[in-house]
Amino acid sequence: MESVQPEEESINTLATMLRAKYMTQRSGPEVVDLLKTRRQMRGERLVDYAQALREIAERGEIGDDWQVSAFLKGMSSVMGATHVRGHQPKTLDEALKVAIPQVGDYGEGYGIRLEEAMTAWDKREGTSGHGPLAATKSPGGGAGQSAAIRGMW
Repeated sequence: MESVQPEEESINTLATMLRAKYMTQRSGPEVVDLLKTRRQMRGERLVDYAQALREIAERGEIGDDWQVSAFLKGMSSVMGATHVRGHQPKTLDEALKVAIPQVGDYGEGYGIRLEEAMTAWDKREGTSGHGPLAATKSPGGGAGQSAAIRGMW
């Protein structure tokens, strides 16, 4: 068991020791790939999304520029990301400080509540064929149910 001097005992020291012992360290390219694939999820606040990116970045030595890039590319609203990108944030914290007053907690616009943000997300993702509504659309533009399901009722 590794010991620590009493003056170095703190929660940060403990967290560092636990990460070193138990977290899998990945190579830079692996962590960058994980950052690139992480997107803001439906109903996820920007603060929570940024924290998820920080946790991924802790798995390897990843610079602020990669975290900011992943944050902007993964934001659910392209327009919101464009507003934030225009301020040229250098760190994830700077990006958040710009994003929340500019585009709100969910990135859909200032003053937009969760329900409105989720509706906008569903509309955007459903029409592009990536979100949960995409699975309910039928290829022919019909009611969205297969013949087998219709026959059950």
